[in-house]
Amino acid sequence: MTRSRPRSVAVLMAILTVALVGATSPWPTASADVSAPRTYQGASYGDSLDVPPTRYENQSKLWFHDGAWWALMFNPADSTAGIFELLPDHTWRPTGTVINSSPADLGDALLVGEVLYVVSRDTAETLQFRRLLYDAVTRQFVPSITDPVIITGRGGLAGATIAKDSTGRLWITFAASSAIFVAHSDDDGLTWAQPFVPVVPGGAVVSPNEVSSIVAFAGTIGLMWSDQANDSFYFAVHRDGDPDDQWTRETALTGSGLADNHLSVKAVNSGSYSIVAAVKSSQGDAGEAGDAPLILVLARDSAGVWTSIPAASLEDRNDSPLVQIDETNNVVYLFSEGPGGLIYAKSSPLTQIAFEPGRGDAFVIGGRSRPAEPTGSKHPVTERTGLVVLASGAADDRYSHAELPILVPESTLPTAADGQDTEPPSMPVNVVASVTPSGSVTISWAPANDGDRWFPAADSVPVQGYTVHRDGTELGTTAQTSFGDVPPASSSSYEYSVRAFDRAGNQSVPATVNVVVPQAASSISLSTWLLAATGIVVLIIATVLTLRRRRGRY
Repeated sequence: MTRSRPRSVAVLMAILTVALVGATSPWPTASADVSAPRTYQGASYGDSLDVPPTRYENQSKLWFHDGAWWALMFNPADSTAGIFELLPDHTWRPTGTVINSSPADLGDALLVGEVLYVVSRDTAETLQFRRLLYDAVTRQFVPSITDPVIITGRGGLAGATIAKDSTGRLWITFAASSAIFVAHSDDDGLTWAQPFVPVVPGGAVVSPNEVSSIVAFAGTIGLMWSDQANDSFYFAVHRDGDPDDQWTRETALTGSGLADNHLSVKAVNSGSYSIVAAVKSSQGDAGEAGDAPLILVLARDSAGVWTSIPAASLEDRNDSPLVQIDETNNVVYLFSEGPGGLIYAKSSPLTQIAFEPGRGDAFVIGGRSRPAEPTGSKHPVTERTGLVVLASGAADDRYSHAELPILVPESTLPTAADGQDTEPPSMPVNVVASVTPSGSVTISWAPANDGDRWFPAADSVPVQGYTVHRDGTELGTTAQTSFGDVPPASSSSYEYSVRAFDRAGNQSVPATVNVVVPQAASSISLSTWLLAATGIVVLIIATVLTLRRRRGRY
């Protein structure tokens, strides 16, 4: 007959076992922060525009400056294209600066230092240029040329784009009639040379309804355009300072049904490539299979060799591709409009570009607004700018935008201080301490913030991290809001302090908490405590069994 264990012994052992297991984990392990894009629905832009205000993926309508994102947006109150600022509450503020009083497209924006250059087209197809200077006091971009400069009266139907080369020359390109045109200015946009078709080997004559884009990189100007008649995307290179008639031509992509008039081009400042472009093919027009490439990313290395990478297939039904470069993590983002009223996103390391099959992950989610035609910035995004994509509401004529924090690979102290940021972050609050039977201490607190400026997908600007001290001695830094410590056994009372620090290295006022560790716990090591507790269990069991034998129970 099997004898059962006395109930009193089993209960006592269970209690002690739970206590012992708990004592082996002195503090919880902090989990990594996981960020995701967050969509914000904006104001209505009305139904007076012939095309969505974010249309023309070859253009960039966003830029980051002075701690905020800015955009070329349509103001239905006066039917103008103007400049808006993204506020900390994630709404767009009209600044009152008008870019185009009769816009057919809202334009392409290029920020160089404190100067903003914008090229746009009015309803008469006139191509206009604006130069503006940023005023930090009023937080406005103020025109430095009173009236818009007219570049040409034959602006065409496709959106124009602008770039500035290393000599200071401004360049624009646009597709009109049956050719690709460029023009330049040597006096910062005050006057412009007559637009001309670049003298490119093989020519730049195209059928109607093509698109072009211009970009500055590595001491050169790059010109990319679609040519559907020849099933190709071409790229022409002009070295800064060379005569106007000196261009070389490269074939970025060619093949049956591989060209359409959708194009997004960005320069890359690091990595294996100098240029990355997203294009749409014409697959499906001739009944191609569902796995035929519909969206492709084209990458050019420093030697002028192009690689094409499929990014979405015909069955995915993606449209309006847009590329954005994450300079912090050396990553390329691909955005595209998908069925169902969503803007989808994919990403890939720039060192070896490759994309998973499928549409990607939802990025801008506008519900019944059905966001379409994504637009972004010319410049790369970083951990400081975050990533913002603006889209138009295909169903209700309403703006939507999504924000995504750009995370640094590792959380470290700032390597370079920002001389313009001298304000310390807020002091951590609600600092509390917990002590385990083993004598380990966990300090936790509520998040501090670095101000009330805009920050992607957040209600305030988060700090870079926290520094934790015990009795004046630094224990370490963390990006989390808790910190574990095993204090020495020489004392039973300790003062812990927590300081928040920002990206510029400014530190907050310390928040302190006093902790008393029971002397028995602080003077006995964990291993000794476990051994003693085990001995107690054995002794109790032996005593109970002896008593039961004396009573004749066995």
